Amino acid sequence: MVIGTEERLAQFDQSLWSFSPTEFLAHCNANAVSSVVAASPVLLAHDLDVPLPHRNLLINLGDTVPVGFGQFERMVEIVALDDQTDRHSARLRWKHYSDRGYPITRHDLSPAS
Repeated sequence: MVIGTEERLAQFDQSLWSFSPTEFLAHCNANAVSSVVAASPVLLAHDLDVPLPHRNLLINLGDTVPVGFGQFERMVEIVALDDQTDRHSARLRWKHYSDRGYPITRHDLSPAS
C-alpha cells in the first residue's frame, strides 16, 4: 500500500508506468474494482479507509502520520533530502513513532559524497 496526497500519488503512479520500457509493476487505485484490487500487489490510496486485501507494507508519501499505520507489518517513510519542509515533517513523524516504541531503522540512500 502506498499512501499520500493526490499529487504525490499521481507522480508515483506515472513513475510506476515509466520507470522501464520493458518492466511493469502491477498497481491500481485502492478504490478500483475489488477483483483488480485483490490481484494488485501495490495499491495507491489517499487514506487507509478502504478495504485492504493485504497489510504487509505501507509506504508513506504523505506529510503526516497515517491514521491506522499500526495495522501494517512494516512501514517505509520516504524523505526528500533537498526539501527542508519535508525533512521537518519527517522528523515529527519519527518522533511520533519513537515516542510510541516502534522500532525504527534508518536507511540513508543519498549518494556518497
